Amino acid sequence: FYNEINRNIDIIGFDACLMQAMEVAYQFTDMADYMVGSEDLEPATGWDYGFLDELYDDPDLTPLDLAIEVWDYYRNYYRNATEVTLSILDLSFCENIKQSLDSFSTIAINSGIASTHFNTARDSAYEFGWRESWDLKGYMEAIINSSDMNTTVKNAAGAVNTALDDIVIFNWHRGYGANTIGGLSIYLHTVTTAYQEHHNFGQNTSWD
Repeated sequence: FYNEINRNIDIIGFDACLMQAMEVAYQFTDMADYMVGSEDLEPATGWDYGFLDELYDDPDLTPLDLAIEVWDYYRNYYRNATEVTLSILDLSFCENIKQSLDSFSTIAINSGIASTHFNTARDSAYEFGWRESWDLKGYMEAIINSSDMNTTVKNAAGAVNTALDDIVIFNWHRGYGANTIGGLSIYLHTVTTAYQEHHNFGQNTSWD
């Protein structure tokens, strides 16, 4: 479809679980403008497609306005639910956050800090689904607040969070207590071979 229309897709929307991830977003770099999805498992009833009425009533809605309608209808539909999240990404910032994550990875690898300390920080962040993806902002915050990390690593983590603030333009979540839910997750597991084979992000960064 992308090749047929010969321009960026306006919105990539995932009415599915666990799709608002860095690896998924990076696959659509230079292919789409906005991405709407959930970091976590979605409720079984999925999206409220009443937002299509808004498009019917106003066919001139901008892509961002339509993405916000999706987000608003979802928030209203699940206003009494627990552990639900939906965010909108501006994919024009995808390369920026990819570079900040690559820089962070390189600095972390060369820091001499034991991997167990990074695992401890990871486990302080909120994990989604089946213990494969964690909230990226929560992970970076845990690193920044860790006494086991040096200033260089903490600064690199701060740069990632600054890039997150650019790419995540709307973020809603409910029912996670004091956990940070930043609108974008990332894979933080130990199996790297398949990660490199199947994800452009794994191939083009040191994250694996």
